[in-house]
Amino acid sequence: MKTYFYNTLSPFYSEQAIKELFFLIIQHVTKKTLSEILIAPNYGLTPKDEEKIKKITRRLSLSEPIEYILKETQFRNLSLHLNNFTLIPRPETSELIDWINEENNKTTILDIGTGSGCIALSLAKENPTSKIFACDISKEALKIAKENAKKHNLNINFFWANILDEQVFSHKKKYDIIVSNPPYICQKEAILMNDNVLKYEPHSALFVPDEDPFLFYREISKFAISHLNEHGRLFFEINENYAQETKQIIQSIGFKNIEIKKDFYNKNRMIKACIK
Repeated sequence: MKTYFYNTLSPFYSEQAIKELFFLIIQHVTKKTLSEILIAPNYGLTPKDEEKIKKITRRLSLSEPIEYILKETQFRNLSLHLNNFTLIPRPETSELIDWINEENNKTTILDIGTGSGCIALSLAKENPTSKIFACDISKEALKIAKENAKKHNLNINFFWANILDEQVFSHKKKYDIIVSNPPYICQKEAILMNDNVLKYEPHSALFVPDEDPFLFYREISKFAISHLNEHGRLFFEINENYAQETKQIIQSIGFKNIEIKKDFYNKNRMIKACIK
């Protein structure tokens, strides 16, 4: 089985990636720990297990992300259920959460475009005194986020909302922090992206029109300026290619003390803005 797995995937993945995938999949299929697998003959695999692994291997060879195949991923010590209606959480998003945690103190937080709920769930777990709200336009994504919250026994107030619809501004509640990782990849940038993203992740959560790359930053900022408390803060994950332009748009809407922050790849990836 190991030889089959390596030979099938070697044209597509590095040797280290194949090794990690192999043991991850065996653990998933057998429901055994890594130590149990390593001491068992043939890794403890039954013929039925081997057939399952072959099916997973074929899907991997077609660039399907392992997170969608297994329908789960790990993010900040949380096991999250995923499907093709939700983006796979990235390490950069974890850095955004770290930044919020540095400034959070018994606050009320809204996560706009929650997807799998990775931001909202992490903030709820790491800030138990905060009240967390989260919304999304995708009812399918909200269903997954709610399942993840229930799985981890986290109390999050989820609701459906279309942030591009002006009716959302009739929403009365105010927050101390609003955070969003909105769609920010221009459609023209798609040619630079890998098949594992283009073929499988939800385009509605990835792309914005080339003619309006700041669509969601502008509309969310307009919502936030009237739905943040007096000393409220707005946090975004941003497109590295448009950091200064994004800052200017947020500033034009009325936010102050705007700060751009780099991620661990030294790319302009996050932005924070204040009401005062």
